[in-house]
Amino acid sequence: MLRARAVLWGLAAYALLAERLVVPLDTGGRGLLPVLMVVTPVVILGVVPLSHRGFRFLRNGDFWLYWGLYILLSCVLPILGVLIYGYPLRSLFGALAGGLPLVFISVGHWIAAGPPERAALFRRLLAFLVVVQVLFAAGQYLYVHCHAEGWALAPLSKWDRSIQALYGEAYVIQGRSIGTYVNPNVLGIWAVMGFWAAALLLRGTQGTCCAILSLLTLVLSQSRGAMGTMAVTISAFAFTRIANTLVGNMKVRVGTVSKVLAIMVALVLSMPTMSGIVPGADRIASAVRSVFTGPGVDVNLGARVLVWGEALALHRAMPWGTFGPPELVFGKSIDSEWVRLLLQGGVPLICAFVLSLMGGLRHVTYRKAENSFLAMASMGLAVLSVTSTPMGSPPIALYWVGVGWCLAGRRQGSGRALQAEPSGQLGGACPALGRKRG
Repeated sequence: MLRARAVLWGLAAYALLAERLVVPLDTGGRGLLPVLMVVTPVVILGVVPLSHRGFRFLRNGDFWLYWGLYILLSCVLPILGVLIYGYPLRSLFGALAGGLPLVFISVGHWIAAGPPERAALFRRLLAFLVVVQVLFAAGQYLYVHCHAEGWALAPLSKWDRSIQALYGEAYVIQGRSIGTYVNPNVLGIWAVMGFWAAALLLRGTQGTCCAILSLLTLVLSQSRGAMGTMAVTISAFAFTRIANTLVGNMKVRVGTVSKVLAIMVALVLSMPTMSGIVPGADRIASAVRSVFTGPGVDVNLGARVLVWGEALALHRAMPWGTFGPPELVFGKSIDSEWVRLLLQGGVPLICAFVLSLMGGLRHVTYRKAENSFLAMASMGLAVLSVTSTPMGSPPIALYWVGVGWCLAGRRQGSGRALQAEPSGQLGGACPALGRKRG
């Protein structure tokens, strides 16, 4: 179990502190080296190859069919950018970042192929991550909006500002919780991933509480894109479950999810009347108005649309992509994974990304908890990628772990239904959800 703890704590450290633990380096760019982006793979790769079946997912045809091309291009394109377009050598760090999914997939595969104690430890660690994020987010909210200055809140706020200043003044955002990250939108990405991981992978009261805490984290982040993503994924989950089964117990669960969705919609639609009362309500109200009147109503969204238009003009000039990080050529933050991938690798990279999402979405008809998580996470990424860049954020580690977990399940099952263990508030707590349709 010592090896298992080393691997999973390495994963947890990355998910929590990847953006916080940085070393200043004079490389001509931002000058920051994320320490855990180097340390985490070293720790995990030092343990997983010695363990049973850690990297056997590389023999799985599904991996190469759906995710292999995207990961390969993510690793190769930065190298081509240096060789062909003369990108600075520091951009080769993007090749390392592109290979990180292999490390996290190996962790998920290793967990699924190992003894039940590994999965149990992962679940406990997941609950720990959810609690830590909501505590950080709540503390940041209380310090800014309630002027609470407890023994820990003032140092926390000082740490937040110092880290954001290292990344640049544009990252210093007042009034929104950032959790253990640097940008509140990354906290929103975590909230979406954390909600579905808690709701589907955790059990009993623990799963319910962690799902609720993830929703609270989402509200504290004030990320409109993440809130919209949550509404879309909950709607899709309810719809697919209604379409797949009408078992009595399932009706209750779908009904519960539908009620949560109805409450969320009611809250969003009421935001225009709550502006000035609830912090952040004016942001959501502006987003609601922009849906009906166009992006020009919201200054932030309108500016993004203009930037995306300029980015598409660059794509027409370089249809095969910039290969290296497109921000170095474009000169602006893109704030859309879809547009960013189009700029970097053109249509081939977009197609590879779509394939990777399809690899997860096809699990929507499977009834095991980990399959449902992968499907919801994939759908969430598709929506989040419209107004953010989740694929390079620390919370994406959860998604890749889910990929490895499901790849291990496919290999063990050899296409046949697997015996499901009870897991998940929305997934495996009833027998109807404990069978996988192949």
